[in-house]
Amino acid sequence: MNEAARPDAEPRTTIQASREVRRIVGTANIATLTRRSNAPGLVFACAHAVLLGATGYLLWSSLGTWWVIGAAFLHGTVISHLFAPYHEAIHGTAFASRPLNTALAWVSGLILMLPPTAFQYEHADH
Repeated sequence: MNEAARPDAEPRTTIQASREVRRIVGTANIATLTRRSNAPGLVFACAHAVLLGATGYLLWSSLGTWWVIGAAFLHGTVISHLFAPYHEAIHGTAFASRPLNTALAWVSGLILMLPPTAFQYEHADH
């Protein structure tokens, strides 16, 4: 049984876990996996925008029918998943470019009704 999975195992600190990850994955692989770039973020942001538009249109076109329930659920799911890119943009890790991170944070924050400045202060301990 994995040491960390044992119920009686001592809790590890974040630093201990980080060292273990570095040992298992390797520093070179971690550097490759965490290299910042604009391209992947732009692809995901555009895909999310397309999904928002498509599910929004689906919701609008289903008004007055029972299909509105499923469309609202689907659109709400896409909106709620905006929190992940919002969170990464607040940390400045969604893009290599600071202006792109700021723009994504503000656009997604407005949709989520979470002002980025307030969230940065609230989230500063993490």
